[in-house]
Amino acid sequence: MMANKKSPAVVNAPEPHDPYTLRTLDQLTRVLDGGDFTRSVQDNLDDLKAAFDAHRENHPGTAGKGSFTLKLEFEVKPNGDTIIAGTSEIKRPKEPPATGAAHLGDGGEFSLGTPMMRRMDRPVRDVPNYDPDTGEIRDTD
Repeated sequence: MMANKKSPAVVNAPEPHDPYTLRTLDQLTRVLDGGDFTRSVQDNLDDLKAAFDAHRENHPGTAGKGSFTLKLEFEVKPNGDTIIAGTSEIKRPKEPPATGAAHLGDGGEFSLGTPMMRRMDRPVRDVPNYDPDTGEIRDTD
């Protein structure tokens, strides 16, 4: 009695210059959504470049990090059909945190005035004897 074995599928080797063979990443991504996926990938790259440009303009002298991720998933079916799913996403550079400065007083309170500023914040004294043209204070002796 003979075993019920399926005969192996015969796969023909592709022709050397088969016009249907997908050889490059660009050709492969153009299959997804009728080419719309490739346009969305380019749009994401353009958005990332614009985000870096805006970061450089809005925060000069501050480094910024971002990323671009392209993910292709493949699922081969028993008959040889291959399902390809693609996603792309970007991460824009983070905005630097808002900063400011305050002085910590003796009582633990925050203040805009430092001890040096407080010493300078005495009332301005009136000097009656000065040169109105130059602002030079004349000796009162």
